[in-house]
Amino acid sequence: MSAVTSRPRESGISVTAAAGVLTAGFAVAGLLLRGASAAARAAARAAARTLEEEVGGSLEALPRLDAAHRSRLEALAPTLARLDAAEGIRLEAAVRLGGLALPGDAALEPLTTTLAAASTPLEARRACDALLERAAEAHQKLLTARLVQACERASVVAGFPSVQVRHHATGVRLVATNPAGLALVTEIETDPSGEPALATEVVGVRDGSCGSVLDRFDEALEQEGVRSSAPRRRYTGGVCALAAAREYARRPAHSKQHVAETPEPPEGDRRATRARAVRAGGRR
Repeated sequence: MSAVTSRPRESGISVTAAAGVLTAGFAVAGLLLRGASAAARAAARAAARTLEEEVGGSLEALPRLDAAHRSRLEALAPTLARLDAAEGIRLEAAVRLGGLALPGDAALEPLTTTLAAASTPLEARRACDALLERAAEAHQKLLTARLVQACERASVVAGFPSVQVRHHATGVRLVATNPAGLALVTEIETDPSGEPALATEVVGVRDGSCGSVLDRFDEALEQEGVRSSAPRRRYTGGVCALAAAREYARRPAHSKQHVAETPEPPEGDRRATRARAVRAGGRR
């Protein structure tokens, strides 16, 4: 029997961030508005407080953050209307940077400097778009890395201590195995909007324990700070559902190395086998 636990994109997957990771976006926002008017700085601080309350200490997928940012900017519309156009774009950028997890990436510094110095709306808009694009890429990379780390640790807790991680075009595949040759396979897929989906399958279990294995994995994921709506569970009747699971199931049960190391029978045993075959009318 095989079973799959899935957290589809609409389940709103998030994961607890390491201390200080989420402050980076707010820090960059502060640099943008260092020379801004008092009204712009006050508006940015208010938006940051509200967003911190909504996001908490979690790495959120980009679509949820985008929705929160739009709500904040709608509330700031009267303030934006009173600001100089370039300053208004900087305030918009500062709001949209809130809640993003950014590494100490030197690549952001020149983009931030360019936007801070922009004097025309066109210059500011181009600099704003470039900065936000790079920041979103960095956030998505950190979110995926944190999910991979959580799945690795949860696999070990579930009893599958050997974990292989493979990156591909749209996500990451993890294959965790135990000494008995059973596997716990996880796929993390991200769509173009930045919304992740997570699915895990047990491969090779025939004693009906696949459900308890997935229960341990799901509990360990929660301990790692992964949050979503309730995961969906389904049994596949032994037919692998995930691509990574099918790939693992196609592997030969015994490697060539194992076959090569199988000892030859002693010479005396070989002669006895040939003699019995001759007596039975066979050929060797």
